[in-house]
Amino acid sequence: MYLSILSLKKDSIEDMNSVYVPISLKFNLQDYWAGKAQQIFKASTEEDFVANLILAARYLRIRYFEKPTELVDPFHIYSNEDFYSASIGISTRKYVQDRNVFKYGVVEDVPVGKVYGLTGGYQVRNNSGRLYLGLRFSFGNYIKLGYLSSNFEYGTFFHGSHTEEGVLQEVSIILQNYLKLGNGNSDNL
Repeated sequence: MYLSILSLKKDSIEDMNSVYVPISLKFNLQDYWAGKAQQIFKASTEEDFVANLILAARYLRIRYFEKPTELVDPFHIYSNEDFYSASIGISTRKYVQDRNVFKYGVVEDVPVGKVYGLTGGYQVRNNSGRLYLGLRFSFGNYIKLGYLSSNFEYGTFFHGSHTEEGVLQEVSIILQNYLKLGNGNSDNL
Protein backbone atom coordinates (compact mmCIF):
# COMPACT_ATOMS: atom_id res chain seq x y z
CA MET A 1 0.00 0.00 0.00
CA TYR A 2 1.06 3.55 -0.57
CA LEU A 3 0.15 6.98 0.75
CA SER A 4 1.49 10.32 -0.46
CA ILE A 5 0.62 13.71 0.99
CA LEU A 6 1.69 17.18 -0.09
CA SER A 7 0.94 19.49 2.79
CA LEU A 8 0.99 23.21 3.43
CA LYS A 9 0.73 23.87 7.13
CA LYS A 10 0.84 26.76 9.57
CA ASP A 11 2.27 25.87 12.96
CA SER A 12 4.29 27.39 15.79
CA ILE A 13 7.51 26.37 17.48
CA GLU A 14 9.06 27.38 20.78
CA ASP A 15 12.31 29.29 20.22
CA MET A 16 15.38 29.54 22.49
CA ASN A 17 13.67 32.32 24.53
CA SER A 18 10.56 30.17 25.23
CA VAL A 19 8.48 32.29 22.85
CA TYR A 20 6.18 30.58 20.35
CA VAL A 21 7.00 31.73 16.83
CA PRO A 22 4.60 31.11 13.92
CA ILE A 23 6.09 29.05 11.08
CA SER A 24 5.04 27.88 7.63
CA LEU A 25 5.71 24.35 6.46
CA LYS A 26 5.56 22.79 3.04
CA PHE A 27 6.43 19.10 2.83
CA ASN A 28 5.80 15.85 1.02
CA LEU A 29 5.19 12.67 3.00
CA GLN A 30 5.34 9.27 1.31
CA ASP A 31 4.46 6.14 3.28
CA TYR A 32 4.83 2.68 1.70
CA TRP A 33 3.93 -0.47 3.60
CA ALA A 34 3.13 -4.11 3.01
CA GLY A 35 2.16 -6.95 5.28
CA LYS A 36 1.28 -10.61 5.19
CA ALA A 37 -0.35 -12.90 7.73
CA GLN A 38 0.30 -16.60 7.26
CA GLN A 39 -1.66 -19.18 9.19
CA ILE A 40 0.70 -21.46 11.14
CA PHE A 41 -1.88 -23.31 13.24
CA LYS A 42 -5.41 -24.00 12.08
CA ALA A 43 -8.31 -24.35 14.47
CA SER A 44 -9.97 -27.74 14.39
CA THR A 45 -13.18 -26.43 16.00
CA GLU A 46 -14.78 -23.01 16.43
CA GLU A 47 -13.63 -23.00 20.06
CA ASP A 48 -9.93 -23.28 19.13
CA PHE A 49 -7.62 -20.38 18.42
CA VAL A 50 -6.02 -19.73 15.02
CA ALA A 51 -2.32 -18.82 15.09
CA ASN A 52 -0.88 -16.51 12.44
CA LEU A 53 2.66 -15.38 11.72
CA ILE A 54 2.54 -11.70 10.75
CA LEU A 55 5.25 -10.03 8.67
CA ALA A 56 5.26 -6.34 7.69
CA ALA A 57 7.62 -3.79 6.16
CA ARG A 58 7.42 -0.01 5.88
CA TYR A 59 9.29 2.88 4.28
CA LEU A 60 8.48 6.45 5.37
CA ARG A 61 9.95 9.39 3.46
CA ILE A 62 9.48 13.05 4.48
CA ARG A 63 10.89 15.95 2.47
CA TYR A 64 10.51 19.59 3.54
CA PHE A 65 10.39 22.25 0.83
CA GLU A 66 9.65 25.07 3.26
CA LYS A 67 10.68 24.90 6.92
CA PRO A 68 11.84 27.17 9.75
CA THR A 69 15.34 28.61 9.81
CA GLU A 70 17.99 27.15 12.10
CA LEU A 71 17.61 30.16 14.37
CA VAL A 72 13.95 29.23 15.01
CA ASP A 73 14.47 25.44 14.86
CA PRO A 74 17.96 24.80 16.30
CA PHE A 75 17.14 21.14 17.08
CA HIS A 76 16.09 20.48 13.46
CA ILE A 77 12.67 19.11 14.37
CA TYR A 78 11.48 19.77 10.82
CA SER A 79 14.12 17.79 8.90
CA ASN A 80 14.06 15.42 5.95
CA GLU A 81 13.71 11.83 7.05
CA ASP A 82 13.91 8.27 5.77
CA PHE A 83 12.62 5.52 8.06
CA TYR A 84 12.78 1.81 7.24
CA SER A 85 11.11 -0.75 9.48
CA ALA A 86 10.13 -4.40 9.57
CA SER A 87 7.90 -6.25 12.01
CA ILE A 88 7.28 -9.84 12.96
CA GLY A 89 4.49 -11.04 15.20
CA ILE A 90 2.44 -13.97 16.35
CA SER A 91 -1.32 -13.70 16.73
CA THR A 92 -3.36 -16.38 18.49
CA ARG A 93 -6.93 -15.22 18.17
CA LYS A 94 -10.45 -16.21 17.50
CA TYR A 95 -13.46 -14.00 16.98
CA VAL A 96 -16.65 -14.39 18.98
CA GLN A 97 -19.88 -12.99 17.60
CA ASP A 98 -21.59 -10.92 20.25
CA ARG A 99 -23.79 -7.88 20.47
CA ASN A 100 -23.66 -4.95 22.87
CA VAL A 101 -19.86 -5.03 23.33
CA PHE A 102 -18.72 -1.97 21.37
CA LYS A 103 -21.99 -0.98 19.66
CA TYR A 104 -25.42 -1.35 21.21
CA GLY A 105 -27.60 -3.90 19.43
CA VAL A 106 -25.17 -4.61 16.56
CA VAL A 107 -23.70 -8.09 16.02
CA GLU A 108 -19.90 -7.77 16.10
CA ASP A 109 -16.86 -10.01 15.71
CA VAL A 110 -15.07 -9.51 19.04
CA PRO A 111 -11.36 -10.52 19.18
CA VAL A 112 -10.32 -12.97 21.90
CA GLY A 113 -6.68 -13.98 22.20
CA LYS A 114 -3.14 -12.57 22.23
CA VAL A 115 -0.73 -10.74 19.92
CA TYR A 116 3.06 -10.56 20.35
CA GLY A 117 5.09 -8.27 18.10
CA LEU A 118 8.66 -7.10 17.52
CA THR A 119 9.58 -4.17 15.27
CA GLY A 120 13.06 -3.16 14.16
CA GLY A 121 13.97 -0.15 12.11
CA TYR A 122 16.52 2.37 10.95
CA GLN A 123 16.00 6.14 10.70
CA VAL A 124 18.17 8.56 8.72
CA ARG A 125 17.60 12.16 9.81
CA ASN A 126 19.90 15.20 10.08
CA ASN A 127 22.68 13.28 8.27
CA SER A 128 22.72 10.72 11.07
CA GLY A 129 21.33 7.22 11.41
CA ARG A 130 19.91 5.42 14.42
CA LEU A 131 18.27 2.09 15.16
CA TYR A 132 14.71 1.57 16.39
CA LEU A 133 13.32 -1.31 18.45
CA GLY A 134 9.71 -1.78 19.51
CA LEU A 135 7.80 -4.49 21.42
CA ARG A 136 4.06 -5.10 21.62
CA PHE A 137 1.80 -7.39 23.62
CA SER A 138 -1.98 -7.23 23.53
CA PHE A 139 -4.85 -9.43 24.59
CA GLY A 140 -8.60 -9.48 24.72
CA ASN A 141 -10.94 -11.82 26.59
CA TYR A 142 -14.21 -12.10 28.40
CA ILE A 143 -14.11 -11.83 32.20
CA LYS A 144 -16.89 -11.90 34.83
CA LEU A 145 -17.51 -8.14 34.44
CA GLY A 146 -17.68 -8.25 30.64
CA TYR A 147 -14.90 -7.80 28.07
CA LEU A 148 -11.30 -6.79 28.83
CA SER A 149 -8.81 -5.68 26.18
CA SER A 150 -5.27 -4.40 26.86
CA ASN A 151 -2.41 -3.28 24.65
CA PHE A 152 1.15 -2.70 25.92
CA GLU A 153 3.82 -1.16 23.66
CA TYR A 154 7.37 0.08 24.15
CA GLY A 155 9.59 1.58 21.49
CA THR A 156 12.82 3.53 21.45
CA PHE A 157 15.57 4.74 19.16
CA PHE A 158 19.20 3.79 19.84
CA HIS A 159 22.00 6.19 18.99
CA GLY A 160 25.14 4.22 19.75
CA SER A 161 24.51 2.64 23.15
CA HIS A 162 22.11 5.40 24.30
CA THR A 163 18.33 5.33 24.03
CA GLU A 164 16.49 8.35 22.60
CA GLU A 165 12.82 9.30 22.37
CA GLY A 166 11.46 6.18 24.06
CA VAL A 167 7.75 5.75 24.59
CA LEU A 168 5.76 3.36 26.77
CA GLN A 169 2.05 3.02 26.10
CA GLU A 170 -0.66 1.01 27.82
CA VAL A 171 -4.31 1.09 26.86
CA SER A 172 -6.96 -1.02 28.58
CA ILE A 173 -10.66 -1.21 27.98
CA ILE A 174 -13.17 -2.89 30.26
CA LEU A 175 -16.68 -3.07 28.87
CA GLN A 176 -19.18 -4.33 31.39
CA ASN A 177 -22.12 -6.49 30.55
CA TYR A 178 -25.44 -4.74 30.03
CA LEU A 179 -27.95 -5.03 32.86
CA LYS A 180 -31.45 -6.08 31.88
CA LEU A 181 -34.05 -3.59 33.12
CA GLY A 182 -37.47 -4.84 32.09
CA ASN A 183 -37.55 -4.53 28.29
CA GLY A 184 -34.46 -2.29 28.13
CA ASN A 185 -30.72 -2.41 28.86
CA SER A 186 -28.43 -0.34 31.03
CA ASP A 187 -24.84 0.39 30.01
CA ASN A 188 -22.30 0.12 32.87
CA LEU A 189 -19.02 1.62 31.68
